[in-house]
Amino acid sequence: MYHLQGTAMDTAAWLRKATSGEPYYHLWYLYMLIGLYLVAPWLRLLYRRTSRRQRFAVLTLVFTLAILQSLHREANSHGYGFFLFWFLPYISYFWAGRMLFDGQLRLAAPVLWLITAVALTAIGTNILSTFETLNLYFYDNFSVTVPLMSLAIFQLLLHTRRLPRLSVIAPLTFGVYLVHPVFLDIATQSGLYGSGSGIVWQAPLIAVLIFILSLAFVGLLRRLPGGTRFS
Repeated sequence: MYHLQGTAMDTAAWLRKATSGEPYYHLWYLYMLIGLYLVAPWLRLLYRRTSRRQRFAVLTLVFTLAILQSLHREANSHGYGFFLFWFLPYISYFWAGRMLFDGQLRLAAPVLWLITAVALTAIGTNILSTFETLNLYFYDNFSVTVPLMSLAIFQLLLHTRRLPRLSVIAPLTFGVYLVHPVFLDIATQSGLYGSGSGIVWQAPLIAVLIFILSLAFVGLLRRLPGGTRFS
């Protein structure tokens, strides 16, 4: 992809990309996950030794700090720092996921919260953006709207019986996340997808197609010897 884009990538450039924590734009997640996995045993111990009120206090504190950090980064245009510290804000989602799973955290009317958060994200993005520049603050994982949106969706997936069972797709989702930029890049480079025209219908269509292609690719990969080890 770098070759097609005319970007020079010598050995030193590859090393810088790998040690920056973002060799490709979506792979930051793997670097963040290293830190989260390292502290998971201590978080589990802390979770077991705290009451529901204390767990909620921890959740509120970590989410508040993460949201403030996001606001500070937006105001000062700072980067994300050394990748081994990226996991710290994500303790909030990690912790919240366990509380939601245990039924100790519940959002009243999660559908309403979800719709409200999506609407505020759209409105906020429109206010902060100009015709020339799209402001992505409200797309940040710790903007003032995304945490509510995320918790609402997770709660709906956990507790809404009318949703279809996703046991067949669930094991493939990590692989889909890792591989989907390949198909997106192919679509972009081939001219099948572009942000210049037909974006209203193009974006949903290409999202569905890329998900299906990624799902099929990962499903095939997992059938090969050793495929489940890295997908």
